[in-house]
Amino acid sequence: MSTSSNSIELASKPNHLQSSFAGVAGFFAIDGDHSSTVFRRFDKLALQNLLYLQAKLAGLEEQQKRYDEEDVTGDMEAKQAATSWIDLERLAKNPGRYADRMKHLQEIQEALRNYQEALLLHSGVLALPDPPKTTLSAFKHFFHQEEGVTRLRKESSTILDDERDLASLRVSSGPDSLTAFVLNHMGWLFATRSGEVDLVKAKTLARFVNIVSTIIAAMLLIGAVTTLNFAEAPYHLIILAVYAAAFAAFVALMTGASKAEVFSASCAYMAVLVVFVGSTGNCCLPT
Repeated sequence: MSTSSNSIELASKPNHLQSSFAGVAGFFAIDGDHSSTVFRRFDKLALQNLLYLQAKLAGLEEQQKRYDEEDVTGDMEAKQAATSWIDLERLAKNPGRYADRMKHLQEIQEALRNYQEALLLHSGVLALPDPPKTTLSAFKHFFHQEEGVTRLRKESSTILDDERDLASLRVSSGPDSLTAFVLNHMGWLFATRSGEVDLVKAKTLARFVNIVSTIIAAMLLIGAVTTLNFAEAPYHLIILAVYAAAFAAFVALMTGASKAEVFSASCAYMAVLVVFVGSTGNCCLPT
C-alpha cells in the first residue's frame, strides 16, 4: 500500500526561486528521489522524425534493388563485387559504378543505424510513465508564477500545455486510493519545508497508511468474528457474505493490490471466518 518514492510533492510556493533553467533544475533537484522530473516527450516530432528516416531508407532500398538486378546480368566484375566484399572494396577504389555502390552502402549503414536507434529510443520514451497528478500539480504551481507568467519564457513557456505529451523520468507506481485520500486531505500533517517547496516524505506517509489499513483490516476481522459469535446460526451465511464483500471491496478499492492478490486475500479472510464458525459448533443453516 506504500508508495515507492521517498518524497511526494504536496505544494510549491514559487516566490523567490530563480526564474531560469537553473531555477527549474533546482526544483527538480529538491526532490531527493527525482520523482518530480517531468519533461515533454515531443511525440509528434519524434514520430515525424521516424517517418523521415523510414522514407530515406525506403529510397535507399529501391536503389539497392536496382544494383542487385544489375548484378544478375552484369559482367564478371559485377559478379565478383556481388559475391565478395574484398573484391567490392578493391573495385570501389577507382571512380565509377563500384565507388558509387560503396558510397550507397555506407549511406544505408548510417541511415539504418540512425533509424533503428531512433526506434529503440522512442520505444523507451513511450514506456516512461505519465507524471502522477500530485507531482504534475506541484510542478505546474511552481512553473506558473502568476497568470501569464512562467519560469521559462518564449519557446519553453508552453511545455506543460499538453499533459498527454508529458512523461516522468522516475518510473514508479502512483499512490493507491487510500494513500491518495490521506495525501489530499491530510497531507499537511506530513509536510516538511525544503527551500520553497513543501514535500511529504513518502516513508512517513506510507507508515501512517500501513497503520490505518492494518487497523481497518483488523476491525473487519474482529467485527465479523464478534457478530458471528452473537448471531443466530441462520444468519451466519448473510454475515459471512457481507463481511467478505466489505473486505474484498476494501482491498480492491483502497489498496494497490492486483486482482489475483484481492482474490487470494479474500479467500484467506473467508477461510478464517469459516474455520471460526466451524469451531463454535454452530452450522450456518438451521437444523
